[in-house]
Amino acid sequence: MPNMPVGLQWFVVGLCAVISVWTTVMNVAIFWNNFYVKRNVSWVPLVGGFFGVLALLETPIAGAHRWWWVPLIIDPGSAPGLLWTAAFFLTGRHRRITLLSGYEFFEHTADIGIRAHAETLKDLFLVMAEALVKLVAEDSQRAAVEIRSISLTAENAQDLLFSWMRELLFLFSTDRFLPATYAFEMLTPTELRATLRGRAFDPLRDTQGREVKAITRHLLRVEQRDGVWHAEVIVDV
Repeated sequence: MPNMPVGLQWFVVGLCAVISVWTTVMNVAIFWNNFYVKRNVSWVPLVGGFFGVLALLETPIAGAHRWWWVPLIIDPGSAPGLLWTAAFFLTGRHRRITLLSGYEFFEHTADIGIRAHAETLKDLFLVMAEALVKLVAEDSQRAAVEIRSISLTAENAQDLLFSWMRELLFLFSTDRFLPATYAFEMLTPTELRATLRGRAFDPLRDTQGREVKAITRHLLRVEQRDGVWHAEVIVDV
C-alpha cells in the first residue's frame, strides 16, 4: 500500500485477515451442516478467499505475498465450493436429487399412506421422517433448540423403518417434539443411531396437522430397485 503509514497498513491487513478467517470458519460449519447434518444452508462465496488474498498481498511481511493463493484453497466458499458447484451441475447431480428423493401421501381406506424414494437408505429414512412431520405439523417453522438421541436395532430395513417412524411419532405425541435436523451416526439395514435437533410444538404459532394415532405394519415395505430405495408406510389417523 504505497504512501500508507505502517500502522494503518497493519490495521487494514489485520482487518482483512479477521474477515477471511471468520468467513472461512463459518463456511466450514455450513459445509458440515449441508453434508453431514443434511440441513441446507448457503455458504458465503469468495469472501473468505478474497480478503485472505488481499491480506497476504498487502502485508509488510517479506515473502508472504508468494502465498496469496492459499486462502482460495482453504476457504470452502472459494475454490472448493466453486469446483463442487461446477461438478454438481456438469454431472447432472442436481437433476438426480430431484428425481431420486421425495415422498407423496395416498389415501388407504380410512388411513393415510406415505410413499417415498431416495438414492440412499439414509436419505430414505430422512425423507420418511420429513413426511411424518409434514403430516402432523404441516409447514410449521422448526428450529434446532433441543436434542434427542435415538438408537434402534432390527432384523431388517423394513422393521428398522417401522421402529424409526414409531419413535418419531412417540416423541411428538409425548413431548410434542418437532425435529428440524437429523444427524445419522450409523445407519445400516439393521441398526440406527441418530441425533435429532428440534423444538417443542407450540399450538399458538404452529399449525396442527392430522392426528396420527399409530404407525402400522399393513403394507409396510422397504426395498431397493435399480439403485433407488423405496418405502411405503400406512399410518392410522
